Amino acid sequence: LQPGFSFKVRGAYNKMAHMPAADIANGVVAHAVGSHGEGVAIAGHKLGVPTTIVVPEQTSTWKQKGLERLGAEVVRHGRTHDAAVAKALDLSKQTGRPVVPSFDDPLVIAGQGTVGLEVLRQMTSKPPHAIFVCCGGGGLLAG
Repeated sequence: LQPGFSFKVRGAYNKMAHMPAADIANGVVAHAVGSHGEGVAIAGHKLGVPTTIVVPEQTSTWKQKGLERLGAEVVRHGRTHDAAVAKALDLSKQTGRPVVPSFDDPLVIAGQGTVGLEVLRQMTSKPPHAIFVCCGGGGLLAG
């Protein structure tokens, strides 16, 4: 199984692995309400890059502790995802740390899209007629 049990780590890792080392040496920032934060934290841990994950205030303690166990600094801000996004962008501007987006980035999309390649490689007979995909932000489907 992939780390974090979600395709999100694929996109976060691909994005961060392609960023210039000098750009991420002081860390990255992400905003998350779901598995993206965990994906960024796992990628940061593997790459030795500090991570700051901004989550809405009502995010569960369980989720926060999980991110912290992966080495992420967790910042609780606002009641909505939009407020967390705004705070992440503000932190990025203040610190110079780049934001790792959850879906709207070509390198994130390419990393998440490796799921489709993996499905096709595992097909032992003819390819399927259709693959059904849940769609939130669209990063997995775009990949």
